[in-house]
Amino acid sequence: MLNPNTLLTMNTKYISLIACIISLIFCCKSSMSQVVSPLANTNYYIIHSSGSVIGENASDGHGAIQAVTGNNNQMMQFIADGTGYYSIKMVGQTKYLSLSGSWNTSFVTSASTDEAKFAIEKVSSVFVIIKCKANGKCLGTDNVTAGSSLFADKTGTDSKHYWFISTQYTTCL
Repeated sequence: MLNPNTLLTMNTKYISLIACIISLIFCCKSSMSQVVSPLANTNYYIIHSSGSVIGENASDGHGAIQAVTGNNNQMMQFIADGTGYYSIKMVGQTKYLSLSGSWNTSFVTSASTDEAKFAIEKVSSVFVIIKCKANGKCLGTDNVTAGSSLFADKTGTDSKHYWFISTQYTTCL
């Protein structure tokens, strides 16, 4: 038969272990929480479901997904227009992500048109879709490899249309 003091010590250890596990779960979840309402003057990575980030294709100025380098041309700021839409501005530059034509994206110098305004909609506890105001379509890619072009004509129903917005780059999606 176990001594009551031994049982009390064992219960205390189990309670501590359970509390530790629960705090780790909530700590990990909170560090992975999805940004749905970005803060002004805050730098974010817009991380594709593949792990690449939005950046500018240097050869033509179009949007693309790229392997993360940590350079400012892969960090974005969201500028709210007060109606639920945001302009997506490249950090340190006057370049805004915009719909170009019917489906392409490019970085432009003005965010005054609906082509350069986007809404963020949560699709899961991890991912969001980013929807263009001008055509109601979502940002996405046709491929998951770094260097793939970024388009603004997607349905938002495929994982290639899913994004994670974070102040830090993370690969543990």
